[in-house]
Amino acid sequence: MAVGVERLEPESRALLELSVVRGLPDQELAGMLGLDVDRLRARREGVMRQLGADSDRERETLAVLLRERASGVQPSPRAGAEPAAEREPGPGGPPDPLPPAEPGPRRRAVLLALAGGAAVAILVAVVLALGGDDPPGFSDNPDPPEPEAPRTGRLEAVGALDGAGTAGITGPEGRKILRITVQGLPRAARGGYVIWLYDSISNARALSGSRRGTFSMRTPLPPGFGRYSYLDISREAADGNRNHGGQSVLRIPLEQVPGA
Repeated sequence: MAVGVERLEPESRALLELSVVRGLPDQELAGMLGLDVDRLRARREGVMRQLGADSDRERETLAVLLRERASGVQPSPRAGAEPAAEREPGPGGPPDPLPPAEPGPRRRAVLLALAGGAAVAILVAVVLALGGDDPPGFSDNPDPPEPEAPRTGRLEAVGALDGAGTAGITGPEGRKILRITVQGLPRAARGGYVIWLYDSISNARALSGSRRGTFSMRTPLPPGFGRYSYLDISREAADGNRNHGGQSVLRIPLEQVPGA
């Protein structure tokens, strides 16, 4: 079976990585992407048919091949499999390892907090590309009042779009939480907005993303977040690119975010 993953659209490759390679359960992945489970399964089956896997057995074989490619394991011989010497390496190298399976909510939290950030970037890309809504942590409504409201700094517009926002950081050292509210940006019919820790286009780390132009969110900050210079929000196309696209719309120096 010739795999040919490289010819797939970026969002289709990302879907296979999350669902097949990383092994997220369908219910959990559908919830994370804001999709119906049946729609998720139909989309995955369609992508696997593009790779020549028309039957259930062929799809099982393809899943094994994809996992072997991602882990760097030499594929075991099987009927219909292409010779190992003719197989091309998977794009981008092996994915970040996931910890052992845990209960759904806990495993989801671990996924979103992976130190390498690759899983978050993949999740954002799939959400924006497949037309789901927001990853966990987002809400159209402001956060409920707290005993002591966290202080916030103001995000300033840096592009052509009108918008505003505030950001603050709470929590003890090692468990910092970013709280951000954005208002007034147009909802993206295709693509969406991504929140970054940012130094430059080539040195930025995605935290999460939304297709809405007005939202509030809370998300854990990774260790070492303070080495970045800015908190940045950019408008991104639904092209599966995990890197900053260069179209920033809101930004604040990280040192001006209370609690940083």
